Amino acid sequence: MTPIAARRLRRGAVRVRRFFRSWRFGSFAMAAVLMYHLLLIAIMVTPASAPGALGQFAQDFRRWCLDYDDAQGINIGFVIPLFTGPVILGLITLAIYGSQMRLALRRPKALGYCIASAALMVAVVGVGLFTVGLNLGNTQSIEFPAIRLRTHMTAPDFQLTNQHGQTVAPSDFRGQVVVLTAVYARCGATCPTILAQVKRVTSQLSNSELARVRVLAVTLDPEHDTPEVLAGLATGQGLVGPSFHLLTGRPSDVGEALNQMGIQRTWNSKLGMIDHNNVFLVIDRSGSLAYRFSIGDLQERWMLEALQLLLAEPEPTP
Repeated sequence: MTPIAARRLRRGAVRVRRFFRSWRFGSFAMAAVLMYHLLLIAIMVTPASAPGALGQFAQDFRRWCLDYDDAQGINIGFVIPLFTGPVILGLITLAIYGSQMRLALRRPKALGYCIASAALMVAVVGVGLFTVGLNLGNTQSIEFPAIRLRTHMTAPDFQLTNQHGQTVAPSDFRGQVVVLTAVYARCGATCPTILAQVKRVTSQLSNSELARVRVLAVTLDPEHDTPEVLAGLATGQGLVGPSFHLLTGRPSDVGEALNQMGIQRTWNSKLGMIDHNNVFLVIDRSGSLAYRFSIGDLQERWMLEALQLLLAEPEPTP
């Protein structure tokens, strides 16, 4: 390295150190934190009906990053960590540079450069999130991670009554693949979506595959959903044939079944409906819990692939 290059390198290093020790970096960091929070809030409140790909991106972001559920909305447990990190960073920056940042008010032009630089950085982050979100939104490009998602956990087992008045238990169908979910007849929110999704998935199976699949949908409203009511629901939704069982029973028995399935539910007095998570549990032919899915295009495609993979596994030994 020539002496001139060495001097330039030293002068550059000095300028960098001065920047990070001065009010300029503190102002830049605080502006970046504030704008980052504004970006997250904007994404959170953007409606799914927004024009173009923006609405789909916002909906996917809420679903993947904030555990968004159509019935229960955003999971606050996911929101807090998303905001906590930047808030802590902002407080640390304020503690270190607070006294120096008063100088920023005396140099509005330099402060403007800091804010503009922060805005540019956050804009780049936003464009990056949007680009990644569009790629994730293309569900056809995401392969089903069958091995990574596969589990061998103990499956729920219970005895309830189906729409035909027959006693049914998941363990009755050992050697077949069982899909467990939860709905109720008076649901006007996501239950029709749940039933429509499982109907679409099973309709794509061959006749021989469908003969080895059973769908068990446990009611969330046992006081109202008698076998007769569930029979009407099954007919209305086109869930015909031996593959579909809509289950009810004594409230205590239904509650125990839902607890085993991990179904969260609460009565929403404002809307007059039951808020619940949207879950599909897939039990393999040996009776173990293999996969867990939710609603949505990607989850629907993965559930179809999961059923086909499980059906292709060897029949379990007695």
